[in-house]
This record gives sequence, structure tokens and C-alpha cells, in this order.
Amino acid sequence: MLRIQVVPRNDENVYHILRQKIDNDAKTFLWVDKKKLRLRHKQPTHPGKIRLRDSDGILIAETYDHDQIVGAFVARLAAWFPAEIAAINIQVVEDGTPKKKGKKK
Repeated sequence: MLRIQVVPRNDENVYHILRQKIDNDAKTFLWVDKKKLRLRHKQPTHPGKIRLRDSDGILIAETYDHDQIVGAFVARLAAWFPAEIAAINIQVVEDGTPKKKGKKK
């Protein structure tokens, strides 16, 4: 699992402006749930989902299923909010869930 932290430049709340952008203007990212906490990419070449949360104005995004969505997500953040974002940090996190074992032959 990869964790992405998006740090705002000023007193912006990146989580709220990202939710507004996806609701109104985004064409490639879609909400997976009604609470608008999980995203997926429209194109199948970027599989995976992103779980979003807010931490005092800092956007925390965690990938699950696949990590290929990270490149598209970071590129969209940089394109949409160049003046609002001070830093984008990516961390590799061990999620603690055991891998599925294959069938014995």
C-alpha cells in the first residue's frame, strides 16, 4: 500500500477543494461510494482505488488493490492545484493483511 500526503501551501484545505473539483470538473476520477471517501480511475490502465481522508487540512490518500493509480492521481493533483499545494509525499506502508495463498496442486 502507498500513502500519499498532500501538504497545502497556505491555510487551504486540500481535501475539500479536491472533493469539489472531482464533483464538478473531473472526467477521469469517479467516486466509488456515496460518502465520497474512495476514488477510482475511469481508465482500466490505471487499476486500483484510493481511500481519502482529511487530517487538519492535509490530504491523506491510501491506495489499495493496485498501486498503478498513484501516477495518475499525483499528476492530476499537480495539474489541478499548482498554487495550493506545497508538497506531495509518497510513503510505502506495509498494510499488514496477509497475502492470499494459491491452491495446492
